[in-house]
Amino acid sequence: MKTCNNIAQNLRDASWIPRFIHPAQSPDLNPLEDIWLLLKQKVKKRIKWPRRGQWPWDGTKRMLKNLLTKAWDAITMEQIRRRIKEMPERSKKMSVTGTPAPGARTGAGSA
Repeated sequence: MKTCNNIAQNLRDASWIPRFIHPAQSPDLNPLEDIWLLLKQKVKKRIKWPRRGQWPWDGTKRMLKNLLTKAWDAITMEQIRRRIKEMPERSKKMSVTGTPAPGARTGAGSA
């Protein structure tokens, strides 16, 4: 139940500060979500198409942990910085359109 005694809300309303309504944990505004996506893509690729000399996926938790650790270690600071750098533009586009920028989530797979 919402209360009308919310001081912060009353001050925003009195000051004509617009509200930006979006999900509380919007993945489109969280650079870490793109890093998780990148990790997931790397592991899926490794499981589906092992390179020569790599062990095929055996379905064990131990191997999954190993694959996740290696994929996590392979993510560079440059990739993380790139995701963070995209945030102001994403935020700007979402504030105008109310939806994520076209292709915003698809950029996560690029190295």
